[in-house]
Amino acid sequence: MTKAFDEMTYRQDFEAINGRQPLDEEIEQARGLVERYTVGKDDDNGVATYHPSKRSRFKDFMTSVFGWIMRGGSLLVMIPVFLTLLFFNLIKSTIGVFVMWFVSKFMLFFIFGGILFLCDQAAFNEPERTSGLLRDVGTFFFGESFFTDDIPNFFPHPTVDAWIIGIAIVVCAFGMTFSRYDA
Repeated sequence: MTKAFDEMTYRQDFEAINGRQPLDEEIEQARGLVERYTVGKDDDNGVATYHPSKRSRFKDFMTSVFGWIMRGGSLLVMIPVFLTLLFFNLIKSTIGVFVMWFVSKFMLFFIFGGILFLCDQAAFNEPERTSGLLRDVGTFFFGESFFTDDIPNFFPHPTVDAWIIGIAIVVCAFGMTFSRYDA
């Protein structure tokens, strides 16, 4: 086995990688690294191999064993914390999604009313006389009662609206719980 430090090769490699000559401290550090590892040379194929000591193999084994135990322990501690965080984020996202639902419906109501006013003055004064595309769009967003009783329905399609709201709540809650952004 050889434990020699080839300073010339190290200088050439260092200069090729870093574009400058190594400092004396860097050469000493490289010499110290050679002493930390046992490197042998196989005579038949000329390949340098690494032979770890028994102590380093035992240390690697214990790290992997206790690493799994530590990972399991941290998961046991983190699961209730994340479930609690998810629960409170579900409540917050429910409130947020419903607020956004009603705000967006009010905004659509004003935008649609403005379009209705600009496109069809007679239909704006008497909504039940509205026909064509404006009536179809208004019925889709606000239900039939928007034209007959002048009252917008915020849930004209209850099943579809419930699915959209439910999915939005869950996506927002998971996004808030597992986001990588720390305030």
